[in-house]
Amino acid sequence: MKILFLGTGATQTIPKPCCDCELCKMAQQDPKLRRNGPAIFLPEVNVLFDTPMDINHSITRENVKDVDATFYTHFHPDHTIGSLVFEQICWLWPEFRARKTMDVYFPEGVLEDLGKYKMDGTINFSANVRKIINIKRIGEKDAVKIKDYSIKPIKISKDNVWGFLIEHKGKKAFYAPCDIDIDIVTEKLKNEKIDVCILETGIAHITPETMKNMSKRGAYLFSDGLKKLKTLKCKNFVFTHIEENRQLTPERIKKLKTENTDIDFAYDGMVMKI
Repeated sequence: MKILFLGTGATQTIPKPCCDCELCKMAQQDPKLRRNGPAIFLPEVNVLFDTPMDINHSITRENVKDVDATFYTHFHPDHTIGSLVFEQICWLWPEFRARKTMDVYFPEGVLEDLGKYKMDGTINFSANVRKIINIKRIGEKDAVKIKDYSIKPIKISKDNVWGFLIEHKGKKAFYAPCDIDIDIVTEKLKNEKIDVCILETGIAHITPETMKNMSKRGAYLFSDGLKKLKTLKCKNFVFTHIEENRQLTPERIKKLKTENTDIDFAYDGMVMKI
């Protein structure tokens, strides 16, 4: 199994526009520290997870040749607003015709949330006007087979937020990049033997401001979450969805990895082989 991290940021990418914090200044000078919106890609089957605002750039940066299917985790703009990419991949100009059609998978409630908040315009356009995507609705009982991969949605929040259990040739990875409920995740995965869990980072760098905002957003402390996650039968943990406001500088990431030898932090362009 191969997993390519197209983007490891979130709503606040790194560098963030109009920001002169230490981390953004470092990222402006060093492209390796830059983080685009959150997305991963399975290059062996051309499967994409989520379409953040800068997905076009992430796909071209990594020289991805094609995308055959897309899965959505939830409706938030930093995971969906780049859905116009379907037209750029599947529609031919100036021939003005479809090059291909793509299956796009929405777990229960995600498409409805997009409609509720008037965020489904480009999805509807691609499906009903261009007719370049096939909308597929899936639930926890559905394991999607794509060649020798199995991709199963797992609801990981009281809201319509989903993760995916990805299986390939006896290997398992779990991907849940945002708004996870740690208690729900650990309960639903307690009987699974997993090679790697790829998860939202949470609050890893503690400041008075982050502590004040944590209760408002429902975010979890990285240290507390990791203790619960380590009760799972999981060999390794990789953390993503690292926003500018987390202020995870290279030094802070290095310190966290030194304290926890079975974890890693993803970066844009990282390729994981399992």
